[in-house]
Amino acid sequence: MALFHPTLFCFLSVFAGASSDKLVRLGISRMYVESPPGWRKLVAKLEVDNEKVYALVDTGSPLLFFLWRHSYGPSCQNLLYGCYECSPKPCQAGPTKTFSFHDDTDVTVFRHHGTLSLGSSSVRDIDFGLVTRSTGVPWASLGLGVQTGKYHPYTSLINQMLAKPKSQRLIESTSFSLYLTPDGTSGELLLGGQDPSKYDGPLEYIRVVDREEDEIRVRGLMIGSRQMRVTVVSYLDTGTDALTFPTSLKQPVLYLLQTAGQTLVPIFEHSGTFRIACNNMAYLPTMTIFLEGLHGEDIALRLPPTSFVDFDGHTCFLLIHFEDKTEEWTLGNPT
Repeated sequence: MALFHPTLFCFLSVFAGASSDKLVRLGISRMYVESPPGWRKLVAKLEVDNEKVYALVDTGSPLLFFLWRHSYGPSCQNLLYGCYECSPKPCQAGPTKTFSFHDDTDVTVFRHHGTLSLGSSSVRDIDFGLVTRSTGVPWASLGLGVQTGKYHPYTSLINQMLAKPKSQRLIESTSFSLYLTPDGTSGELLLGGQDPSKYDGPLEYIRVVDREEDEIRVRGLMIGSRQMRVTVVSYLDTGTDALTFPTSLKQPVLYLLQTAGQTLVPIFEHSGTFRIACNNMAYLPTMTIFLEGLHGEDIALRLPPTSFVDFDGHTCFLLIHFEDKTEEWTLGNPT
C-alpha cells in the first residue's frame, strides 16, 4: 500500500512490509539536468565503484542503471548524471535489453555489477544496467517502483539489498520514504522505512488499485474553491517532473488557475509550457487533489503555488502538462 502525508514536508512512502530501524539515507535534490535549464528532476547523489554520479529518483520503474562513458564519451562532462566506466576500461558489454517508458523515451542497457556507496553506507555486488543508447536527454535511474516480470533479468536495488545474507543487510523492509524541504529543492530518501521526526500528525493511507503499476485513484480536483468531481486512475511517479492531466482538462484547469485566485493571473502558452509573470505566483489559487483512501474516503493533497510553479532563470512556468494520448493522470515530483 502507499501513503502520502503533505505537511511541512512533502512526503511519499511506499510500504509493503513492516517499518524497520535499519535505514539507508541518501540526500536528494531537484536539479536542472539540461543546458540551458529546463524542468528540474529529483535526483540522488551516489557513488558506483568510486565514480560519483547522480540518478533520477524514479518511483515509476524499478530499474537501476547508469550512463556508460564508452557510449557517451566527451558529452559525459556536460551531463549532470555523470558517467561510469570500468577499470580497466572499457566494460565488456553483454546482451542488451531495451526498456520503454510512459513518456515515450527508451533506454538500451546491458548488465554489470559493482559496489554502490549510498550516503554513509556501501553495498557490494549490486547488479545494474549500463546505458548504451537512449532517446531524449540521457539519464541514469535509481528505480523504486514495483518489481515485475517484464523487467527480468534486472532487479531493483531494494530487492537486491534484501536478498543479501541477513548479517549483510542494510535494510529489512521494502519500505522507502521521500522527504522534501518546504521549498522543494532538497531532502532525503530513506530506504527501508520512515523517520517520524520528518513529519507531523498521523499518516493518511491511500489505496493502490493496481499493485503492478502502482496505480491509485483520483476522486476530485479543486482549484481555489471550485471543485471538479472525477474518478480516474493515476500514477505516483517521482521520475516525472510535472502534474500530467488529459488534454480534455486543459481548458477548465487553465481557466480556474487564472481566475480562482486572489486576482486574475494571465497564463501564456509558449513552446509547450505555460508561463506567468513571476510576481503573480502568490496570487494563484491552491490546487487540491482528492485521492481515494483505504476505506473509500477522500484524502486531500493540497498543493500551494510554490509546488507547481518553477523558475528557469528567466521566467516562471507551471509544472503542468496536458497529454492527449490517455485519460490517466500522473502525479509527478511537484506533489
